[in-house]
Amino acid sequence: MRKRIQKVLLGQKGREKSQVLNQLKSIFRDGYITLSVPEAKQVIRAVDRMIARVKDKSLVTALRYLQTKTGSLELSRVIYAFAGTVADKRTSGYTKAVHAGFRRGDHTALIRVEITDFVKKTAKQIKKVETTPKTEVKVTKKVAKKEKKNA
Repeated sequence: MRKRIQKVLLGQKGREKSQVLNQLKSIFRDGYITLSVPEAKQVIRAVDRMIARVKDKSLVTALRYLQTKTGSLELSRVIYAFAGTVADKRTSGYTKAVHAGFRRGDHTALIRVEITDFVKKTAKQIKKVETTPKTEVKVTKKVAKKEKKNA
């Protein structure tokens, strides 16, 4: 019998994946996003899964996984930095859903999905924080060499 087989229309899965991916990009860029209830449930599930999967992994493994899921190295670094700092304190509950009213026109309930304890940082700021101690060591070595030559 074929009663339980669901027919997927051509292109629907690809559209859905790209929609969730774009919503993930915007939520990790801004810290929040306002969506309808079914879309918010999808995004909350995707964010929680992504952070939980990455938080205990090494940098290379986590970035490789995130880059395959998101398609962007910068976004992958932002997610990994968030998972490394804030998510270590929690076991779950990385997102918070707040009722945001109703949409004009069709009166659909809207939910504002926020990432808990989100600090807005760009990938460049994260990269600077990672490379700052290394550059200071090089500078001190050069200064020490110059002082030896002058003495």
